[in-house]
Amino acid sequence: MKRGTTPTLKINIPGIDVSDIDHIDFIFKASVSETAPAIIEKSYPDSVNYDGEVFLMPFSEEETRLFNTYSAFMDTRIVTKDGKIPASQIVKIDIRSTLFGEVENHD
Repeated sequence: MKRGTTPTLKINIPGIDVSDIDHIDFIFKASVSETAPAIIEKSYPDSVNYDGEVFLMPFSEEETRLFNTYSAFMDTRIVTKDGKIPASQIVKIDIRSTLFGEVENHD
């Protein structure tokens, strides 16, 4: 992911039947620590979509600028309709810098 851009992160969660999901919480932190502050939090079905194959997580330019480290860590909490929370992996995401300053609003 590059700071100052508007990417859509594609997330594949194998072995999960989407019809069994109540919601999924995604959290991004600069370090792998429960006490580290969250950089961004998103959730399915609120701010994350599912296209039938992968989850699509859009980011605004402002959101990507919140990542001011070279990497971030994403953890996922899947909550099923029957209240179970299956284990998931913490994923490291590489963050690339930009040479551009903040983009002006061109409306």
